[in-house]
Amino acid sequence: MSTEPIMPVQKPFAFEKAPGFFNGLRDAWKYLTLASIGSGIVAWFFGATKALIILDIATKAKMDNDLLVSWIFILYLTAGLSGIFLVLHYKQPFGMAWPIPAAVVIGNALSNKIAMTDIVGAYMFVGRIIIIVG
Repeated sequence: MSTEPIMPVQKPFAFEKAPGFFNGLRDAWKYLTLASIGSGIVAWFFGATKALIILDIATKAKMDNDLLVSWIFILYLTAGLSGIFLVLHYKQPFGMAWPIPAAVVIGNALSNKIAMTDIVGAYMFVGRIIIIVG
């Protein structure tokens, strides 16, 4: 008889067991307290100030305004939507954000005259590697 523990088989790309998105949506009002609203305002304030880094990078790189607006929009949109989904799905506080070091690396790359398409491609490539390895 084998003494090795039996490991559960994991499904690739499956969410953990959780209360579920709609269950979290139904119970959201129960957890809406003054303390949670205050914590959300503080988190929003710190998240909103990160745009100043992006604006500084864009000014130094003489970036086109349309590109800058779309860059900031997609950063906040993806962080917000993924954060809302995870909070409602797991009923746990999740802070989804884009990292400040990534913005600094992008700024350095732009100041060294690397094309924005090359930078985006590199980030997408690294993101896929992280998904595969993770």
